Order: sequence, then C-alpha cells, then structure tokens
Amino acid sequence: MVYPIHIESTEDAIRICEKAAAADLGVTISCGTVILDPRSILGLLALVGKEALLVAPDHSNPDEFRDLIKKIV
Repeated sequence: MVYPIHIESTEDAIRICEKAAAADLGVTISCGTVILDPRSILGLLALVGKEALLVAPDHSNPDEFRDLIKKIV
C-alpha cells in the first residue's frame, strides 16, 4: 500500500515521526532513491518541502494504514 504525502514543514515532520512511531506498522517513506524509517526525525527533516510516498508492507492491515494516513494528513 502506498500513499503520497508532502512534508511541508518541520511541524509536519515531527507529527509524521510521532504518529508513525505510535502506529508500529513498519511503514517506510520513499522519496526518489531514498527510503527511510519515518521514526527518524533527522531523515524526515531532510525531506521538508518534498513530495514522498508513505509505504506499508504487503502484510499490513489496510484499516490500520488508513488510520495512520488520517492521523498524518
């Protein structure tokens, strides 16, 4: 499962980091050739102002992924 996101500010990066850590889904964020763990605030700060993809593993629960998206967006 993949969902496009835009990290507009430092506050967005912090919110994504907090929500991803609480969800414990094993999601990653992909931006071009870079793939990072969204629980890494330093990695997310490097993506401020960029389009990225929130990616969940194939075995993830779709409902939990949707809930995470609602919390992030």
